[in-house]
Amino acid sequence: FNMLLILSLSLTLYFPPISGFLAHNIFQTGDPRLFSQFCVSSSEQLAELAINTSTQQDIIKTGVKKSVAKFLSERHNLTSPPDPEELSLSELYQHFLGPCSSPDRFILAVNELVDSVARLDILPGIKYDPIHFDAESIPEGQAMLAERLGLVITT
Repeated sequence: FNMLLILSLSLTLYFPPISGFLAHNIFQTGDPRLFSQFCVSSSEQLAELAINTSTQQDIIKTGVKKSVAKFLSERHNLTSPPDPEELSLSELYQHFLGPCSSPDRFILAVNELVDSVARLDILPGIKYDPIHFDAESIPEGQAMLAERLGLVITT
């Protein structure tokens, strides 16, 4: 097992453009118990591994920002910002609804959505298979989401 871990990490370090994926960014913890598993000897070296690692929440939040920008652009007949994922949630909300609009409830809703979606994949017993899909079933997932879009918008 350790040999496989070392081999996979060596390949990851050998090919720097490859990004890793973790449910949570464990590299930011600086936990010394991780040093031997990731062939590092300090918290700083562990933090360097985080550079090409995205958390599941980051990936989901990027998707939500892009989807929200598209939806609000169409709904309010406004031009979407060129890179909505680069904006904060406040900036994105206020881009469409004005600089004096309060994004507080929007931010709470997005963060709850992101956390809930992440929990579908990482907590045992929570995954609800009839409404869950991953990359292996994207066409089926898209069809399901299109079918339920009206329900999502009205609730």
